[in-house]
Amino acid sequence: MFYVMNDFKRKFWLGIGTICLVLVVWGGAFYWLAGNLQVQAKGIATSRSLAQKNSQLVDVLAGLKRNSSDVDLYQKQIDSLLPNKEHLIDIPNTLEGIARANQVSVDFQFQGEATPSQPSQLGSIGFRLYIQGPYGGLIGFLQAFENKSTRFVANLNDFDLTLTNGQYQLVANGRVYFK
Repeated sequence: MFYVMNDFKRKFWLGIGTICLVLVVWGGAFYWLAGNLQVQAKGIATSRSLAQKNSQLVDVLAGLKRNSSDVDLYQKQIDSLLPNKEHLIDIPNTLEGIARANQVSVDFQFQGEATPSQPSQLGSIGFRLYIQGPYGGLIGFLQAFENKSTRFVANLNDFDLTLTNGQYQLVANGRVYFK
């Protein structure tokens, strides 16, 4: 009987050990697979995010390609508005015509070095403008300079208006742009 009892204890502990060993092996395998699945899930999420961003970039590029013909049209129109640097020599004559129409006298001088044009940037050169005459004539000249001078693109950076002997004098600094 002692032998049967001893054999039972040994088989009992052997069975318990086997069950524990199986549980440890299965637990380790489950832990390893769960970690591996999590890494793969993160990789899939990253791949999907990257694919979505690439899809958006392709859509943007397709839109730009569709609009490239529009860009060419606008570029041609802008180029037709801007004179070449050599045509800036006509500005004093244009301003003289505007001045005669508004009964004022004008003196125009280029100042400083020209900034050369680049493919993505317009060229420009500074100028100083002296205008003298009645107030209404000055206003008329500035309106024509701003609105009707389609042969060149210019802006006035600053100006000084003074009244001397019943005549107004305007001194302005600005830049004129070319292609």
